[in-house]
Amino acid sequence: MKTLTEKFGIKEGMRCTLRNVPQDLGRVLGAGSGRWATRLQGEFDRIIYFASGERSAVRALQSFKKHVKVGGTLWFCWQKGRQKTTGLSLPVVIKHAYDAEFVESQVFSVSDAWSAIKLTHPKSGKAYANSFGTLPTKVSPPGN
Repeated sequence: MKTLTEKFGIKEGMRCTLRNVPQDLGRVLGAGSGRWATRLQGEFDRIIYFASGERSAVRALQSFKKHVKVGGTLWFCWQKGRQKTTGLSLPVVIKHAYDAEFVESQVFSVSDAWSAIKLTHPKSGKAYANSFGTLPTKVSPPGN
């Protein structure tokens, strides 16, 4: 069975950060082999974000856009079961991700309480189609 660090694709030397992480998962993930930053400055190979609500998630997605390296990944985590406290579900997460100019590729179960979706910058010239979200007509280059 893969560890959470392996599921998130964290490898030796990668620059990573955890945002809004539940305490029990932070200890497990922070022990991984990446270089872990506590401040959201510069670009990252991996950002792992645990959403606490829809409005804050929308703001976070917009701010993370400039911090995810080209070829990097934003792992967006939300509570399972469409918790009334968050208002988040897979369709809602994908819609907001596309609005923020991220595209999705895979989903996995982080724990009994959390799911995660892999978000990346769209590749230039590639068409993306998802029934839950649409990329803006003109996508900004990563880092903007």
